[in-house]
Amino acid sequence: MSLKVYSVSLGSSSRNHETEAELLGKKITIKRTGTDGDIEKACRMVASLDGHIDAFGLGGIDFYLSISGDKYPLPDAFKIAAHARKTPMVDGFGVKNLVEDKIAAILTDELKFDPQKTKIFFVCAMNRALMAESLEKSGFEMIFGDFMSATKMPVPVYSLKTGRLFAKLAAPFATRILPYRFIYPVGNDQNERKERFGEYFRWADIIAGDFNYINRHAPLDLGGKTIITTSVTEDNARCLKDRGVKYLVTTYPRLGGRAFGANVIEAAMVALAGKNRPLMPGEYMEILQKLNFKPEFEKLN
Repeated sequence: MSLKVYSVSLGSSSRNHETEAELLGKKITIKRTGTDGDIEKACRMVASLDGHIDAFGLGGIDFYLSISGDKYPLPDAFKIAAHARKTPMVDGFGVKNLVEDKIAAILTDELKFDPQKTKIFFVCAMNRALMAESLEKSGFEMIFGDFMSATKMPVPVYSLKTGRLFAKLAAPFATRILPYRFIYPVGNDQNERKERFGEYFRWADIIAGDFNYINRHAPLDLGGKTIITTSVTEDNARCLKDRGVKYLVTTYPRLGGRAFGANVIEAAMVALAGKNRPLMPGEYMEILQKLNFKPEFEKLN
């Protein structure tokens, strides 16, 4: 019998996908369904599937935003997860910290970027905290776009230390009071293109962060750029190729032609373990090593 993993996402339903894979000798069915930003629909979906599948992934939203060790809970994520009473639900955090700090080595060792001569625009670091920290520590010149993305104001942040101060001032209000849609594009917002802060995209050699942010706000011309992201479909990759992207780096390997987000990868590992609970870091690491899951890159142009 096939294991069943279901990712319930606040993202666009146009990116829905289903695939089957064999991992560690076990067949596993992975399905991703977007609710187009409808939180109540996500709650109903989780409640209807609870107890009938092996693991949930929570997509389009994290339980926490984090920066330099500070964590800010997102109430809507916990509202959705409250309907998973029998089946474990994970948002990807359990595997992000074991995989995403490997990206810096790919850039320097495989793609031969010199950190002292390379500029990175990290559009949203608070849901990719360890990756952001590892890139900064490696010596790359960084601009972080979290504050710009959230406030729509052209205020670049040049270090995680400064970003942490901004977060202390703004994140408690933003996460508790403002609708999640204000913080992150959900539903059909993900499909609408509106260039914003193009000068920072053009400034960078490498653009890192969530695909939906990048796709929505980056200039159409991305000639020669390297993109680091997580969840991309085959159509997304073709789009980036058409826009001139040189390298596409994904934090996890593709399954059924798609690079799924961290929530799906973590949920798959929870299902494989068969313990009906989120795993401990050592348990995730053991399965990751057996699967040989690691970041990948592809030359598009």
